[in-house]
Amino acid sequence: QSEWCIYVAVDNLNSIPPEKTDQGDLAKLNFQASKLAQKRGAATRENELLRRGQKCLERSEIHWKEYEFTLHIYNAAIVSEYSLGHLTDAMPLIEAVLENARSLDDKFIAHLNKVLCQCEATRDYDIGTEECAKVLKMYGYDFPLSPTKADIMKEEVLLNI
Repeated sequence: QSEWCIYVAVDNLNSIPPEKTDQGDLAKLNFQASKLAQKRGAATRENELLRRGQKCLERSEIHWKEYEFTLHIYNAAIVSEYSLGHLTDAMPLIEAVLENARSLDDKFIAHLNKVLCQCEATRDYDIGTEECAKVLKMYGYDFPLSPTKADIMKEEVLLNI
């Protein structure tokens, strides 16, 4: 019963001109409604609510000031866009997170989906492998793209320990 009310309220508030509503609060309502849509398996509706929430957030005074919320809505929108195959729509969101996120861990979803989108769009898995190696290097893992015999022997020794 209350879920239905949230959907109706969000739809009504989304139809009001932006200058007439608190866009930060509306972004939060859209995000809340998107979680309900996700629970119901309504991926397209979830995506629509996330994108509306993200647009409201961009027009608000809390955009990246309420860091955790902004990061959550952007990451959810990135995953949603990729899941629906909207690769070109995901890329600006990914770039925004990579530009504004404060830590490497906060950028993880963006990095992962950037690689996924690039591989899916181009079918060039060599570029994907290179991007993954760059991300792993940021986390302190040195991953050779063309392992030498010495690299392979070193790994075999480490496996036997």
